[in-house]
Amino acid sequence: MSDAFSTSEVLDLLKMGPSTFGWDVIVCYNRDVVNRIVFMDYINRYNIDSYIGDIEDVITISENEEWRYLYDYKLDAPILSFQDSAIETSRANLTMLVQGGVEISVRKDDGAAARRITSISYVDALAGPKLVAKLDLQTVSGDVSGAGEIYLDLSKGVDFEMLTSDDGVKNSRGGEFFKELFDRLPLQKKKYALSTYESISNQFVAPEKFVLRVHKARDARVRNSPRYGDGSVIQFVAMKGRPQGTLPARDADMPYLIPDGYSATILVGQHYLLRTLVKEGLRRFSNSSLAQVSFDNEQNLQAPVGNCKLDFVAIRAENPDIPISPSLRMRMDVSDFPFFGEPGWSMASVTYGKDGADDPIVFSMLASGFQHAATITLNGREHYVPIDFSTSSFTCRILNGKIEEHRLDPKFLEPFSNYPELRPYTIRLTAALVAFYRNLDESRSTALLSPLREIDRFRDACLLFRDAGSRFRVKESYLPLDLVMFGNAAPASEAFDVVPSEKIVSARADGTDTRFLQFNTVPERSDVNWSVRVVPGFDGMEAGSIDALGRYAPPLAAHISGLQTRVIVTAGTRDASSSALVFVVKGDIRANPLISVASLGGEKHALWIGAVDAAQIEWSKESDTGGQVVAGGLIDPVSGEEVGTHHYISGPSASPPGAFSIDRIVFRNKATGSECVLHMLVVHRQLGGEVLVDERVALPPDKIKLKFLKEGEEEEVVEWKIELGGGVINSDGIYTLDPSSDMSYALISGRSGVSGYIIIPIPLIDFGKTMSLYGY
Repeated sequence: MSDAFSTSEVLDLLKMGPSTFGWDVIVCYNRDVVNRIVFMDYINRYNIDSYIGDIEDVITISENEEWRYLYDYKLDAPILSFQDSAIETSRANLTMLVQGGVEISVRKDDGAAARRITSISYVDALAGPKLVAKLDLQTVSGDVSGAGEIYLDLSKGVDFEMLTSDDGVKNSRGGEFFKELFDRLPLQKKKYALSTYESISNQFVAPEKFVLRVHKARDARVRNSPRYGDGSVIQFVAMKGRPQGTLPARDADMPYLIPDGYSATILVGQHYLLRTLVKEGLRRFSNSSLAQVSFDNEQNLQAPVGNCKLDFVAIRAENPDIPISPSLRMRMDVSDFPFFGEPGWSMASVTYGKDGADDPIVFSMLASGFQHAATITLNGREHYVPIDFSTSSFTCRILNGKIEEHRLDPKFLEPFSNYPELRPYTIRLTAALVAFYRNLDESRSTALLSPLREIDRFRDACLLFRDAGSRFRVKESYLPLDLVMFGNAAPASEAFDVVPSEKIVSARADGTDTRFLQFNTVPERSDVNWSVRVVPGFDGMEAGSIDALGRYAPPLAAHISGLQTRVIVTAGTRDASSSALVFVVKGDIRANPLISVASLGGEKHALWIGAVDAAQIEWSKESDTGGQVVAGGLIDPVSGEEVGTHHYISGPSASPPGAFSIDRIVFRNKATGSECVLHMLVVHRQLGGEVLVDERVALPPDKIKLKFLKEGEEEEVVEWKIELGGGVINSDGIYTLDPSSDMSYALISGRSGVSGYIIIPIPLIDFGKTMSLYGY
């Protein structure tokens, strides 16, 4: 078999039998294309209300031992992505980046009098962890509300993981915390909106339920295959009031439906097409309930429909008054226009798979031996004229869901020869009569095809994408058994991509700062118009500017309130567009955690270093213990995801030995020269002392009283020292913070025969009170 996977190969597979597993419609999209379009949809829908916050709570990592405190925590809007999986393991992720807030780790050692802070992170868009909601598509179902909202029901089949370290237990505990928050939400909040389907009156093709699966492409596991890693997202759709089908248990149980050169396929089940849509078309064609249609196979959805026979249908038409001239009028009297199926009349199944995939559905109906009547008024005098038909036939060929040809051909005897007064008008009267039946042909053919045309509306109203430009465009369609349409999803988006699609840039310092970010299109286009706009909700801030070559100049830092703003850059042509999301931050490098506590002996800690250009990060360190910094995060043992961008490994021993030492790590953005500093407090041995906040003493908001405990008893004489951070501390242990300090914490040590320390977040937070509020 050749490397190519052609439409003819797909059609050969579809000729073997119905392939929708009893579902009315199957829609398949290339997985990479889906993820790209969903991300574009995320960008286009993005606004400041997309943030989830402000969260203030405590996560229990280990009961009575370890906690993580979240303060003013903000999560970005969730981004949906379908994972590289198979039908039997189908899954998707909703990923939420932490965009702001304070995260403080707290621990209580055995025998200790109080909790102590072990790390502090001040998170923003440059450096922060992420929350992943993992969707089990075997459990998560899709629904369409009465208002036409298409959504995923997340009330079941969702697990969370907070990726903050290489400790799977810690990550799972963080996930459990957010899972509990999620479970407490009302049901309406547990819906993930995908798109909408406009409800109209007398709608026949109306989706009601769907399930999603991920399907691997043929040869997707073969490394040298051109389709290595490829896959599709499959939507199995049941229409309103109709039963759901079965599902394939594994990839091999269904053909891969997207041939090379296309990104999407729609498969309309033969049973739904003929036994529902065509039957409804015949009912509308006849304008009565007298249509009698039968099929060889009425029960087994896994087998072809077989022959479809028409026993009787009668057109019921209006009786129009037809003006011919000021003195001549004709009124038709057509109560019934009976048609009978010709012997052997059939639809589609006679020729399915015999002469090629493009065999049409053929309607062929015959009537004979009946009479209509016309009342003709000439100069005020009425003439009742019977119109005798020798035969009348109706033929309609439907090829791939479209009318190829149709003809209502009435054969009536000369009706006016026995009326001398009407003979001079025979040509005009005959032309009016023929025109009447031609109009009847048009109206009835339209009625016959109207249910099938709703497929076009369903196809255009994509169930996975909200954007009106993200639609399915048919390139080829065939009728091997099921009706199959090959095409591309969201051709406006597929025309080109803007790169980079998401970027963090620093604001310009002043008017002399000429930095810009270059945007391009892939493939390259010379006819695009570039524009930039502020994300809704960040109104009042400048967006910056972009020139005709795609060079984006960010706004001045002075024109951004807070730490950041967001803008959307768009490249557009007359018939296509693509966008990118840009974070504009006031700094160009950020690192977290700002301070952490480690022990000697190779202990690992994940670090998040974010810069405008991550490839330009370099670092240096000062360590008395041989501590190391390594590029690349730590691997979470549960999800396999990388946590952090770098990681720290504590040294094996201290030289000289002492109670503790402080490793200083400087990260530098080579492109700009900006630096940020992290500190690792490396504990060499059991310290023996504890430093606590003395809550018995009331002080102004900028002061706290510290006390020192040795073996559980408070010491009177203590040697206090500010190891890191601003402010001053007196001999009584009263610490006064320095509001002008650029450090957001203070590390203070105490010594009274033994040593101890405390890490204090700035601004000051009453942790004893805060923890007690949450029952800890």
